[in-house]
Amino acid sequence: MAGARRPFLGILGVVVIAALAGLTGGCVTYTVEEDPAADEALALAAQPVAIPLTGAGGATDDPQVRALNAYYADVVAQLQATLADRELDRLRILLATHDRPNAPEWARQQIARFRVLGEGLQFELHAAQSTVLRAVADPLPPVGAPLEVELVLDGSPVPGIVVPGTDDFAEPARLLVTWRVVDENAFGDRFTRKFDQVVALPDSVDFDRGESFRFRHEVPGLTPEGARRQVDVFIDLAPGRLRLDGDPLPNTRVRLGHRTFEMWPEGVEVVRRNPYTNLREAIVKGEPEVYDHILVAAHLMDEEFVEDAIARSIEGVRNGVPSLARVCGHALQVLTGAEITADDRAGWLRWWQARGTGR
Repeated sequence: MAGARRPFLGILGVVVIAALAGLTGGCVTYTVEEDPAADEALALAAQPVAIPLTGAGGATDDPQVRALNAYYADVVAQLQATLADRELDRLRILLATHDRPNAPEWARQQIARFRVLGEGLQFELHAAQSTVLRAVADPLPPVGAPLEVELVLDGSPVPGIVVPGTDDFAEPARLLVTWRVVDENAFGDRFTRKFDQVVALPDSVDFDRGESFRFRHEVPGLTPEGARRQVDVFIDLAPGRLRLDGDPLPNTRVRLGHRTFEMWPEGVEVVRRNPYTNLREAIVKGEPEVYDHILVAAHLMDEEFVEDAIARSIEGVRNGVPSLARVCGHALQVLTGAEITADDRAGWLRWWQARGTGR
C-alpha cells in the first residue's frame, strides 16, 4: 500500500521483488504523472526577454540624428544582451551612463523599461540566492512515509514587489515543482519515480507589508522499493507572473530551491549507533531479512571502520551464497567506489588480491 510505513526489520517482500527485477538488468524508471502545463511553462522560460525597438527614430536625412539613433540602438542591444546574461551590475552601469536628457524619446522609453526589468532581475537574483528549501519534519520521516517540504523567502531588496496569488489576481504566480525519488535496494538496483507539476500560488505575498513567501509541498509516501531513498526536490518560479508597484513585471524562470533528502527505514537508529557491528553480524547471519542492514550499514559506516567493513564484505563475497555475495558486492561498491558490478564475485576477489590485502 502506497505510503505505508515499514519497520527496518522484516522487509523480505521488498528484497525478493527487487532481486527479481535485478535479474533483468538494472534500473527501472516509472513516470508517476506528467502535467502538460509544465511543458508550456518550460517553453516560456526558454524565451529571452525581448524589447522591440519601436520607432527607432524614424526616417530622417539629418546625419546627426541618424548617428544618435544608431548609437542608442546599439545601447539598447547592449542592455538586452546584458539582461539576458543576468549581469545586474553591468546593466546598472549602462543605464547610468546612457540615460541622458538628449537621448531620443524612443530610446528614453526603452531605457525606462530596462530599469523596470533591472528591478525584476535584482529580485530574481535575490530569490535564487536567499530562498530556503527545507523539510518540515526533523528528523526526516522513514522510507514510505510522505515528505513535506517548505520553501521560504523573507523580504525583498526591491520595494513594491508582489508575488501574486490566486486570492487577489487572475494571473497568479506559478511554481514548477519537480521531485525525483530514487530507491536503492541491497542488491544495488535503483528504482526511479519522477513527478512534475505546475502549482498556482494560492496566497499573494507583499514584501512591503512584511510578509514572507512560504510554500509547502508534499512528496507522497510511495511504496518502498529499497531500504535507502533519495528524494530530489526542485522548485522554480515560472516566468512572467510578478507585480511591481501594481504593474506586471516580466521575469524569467528562477530556481528557488533544490535539495536532496536522504530517507532510511524506520528503526535505522539501531544501525546508525554501530554500523560496523551491524554489518558484520548481518553478513555472519547471511539471511535475506538482514540484507537491508548490510546496505544501510555500508552507507552509514564510520570512517575508522571502513577497512574492517571492506574485509568483512570480501568474506561475504567469497563465502556467501550468490544472493549474499551480491549484497556484499554492492556494499563494497558503497564503501570503495570501485567500478565493479555487485554480482561480479571474481572481479571483487581480483580487486582484493590486487590491493595487496588478500588473504
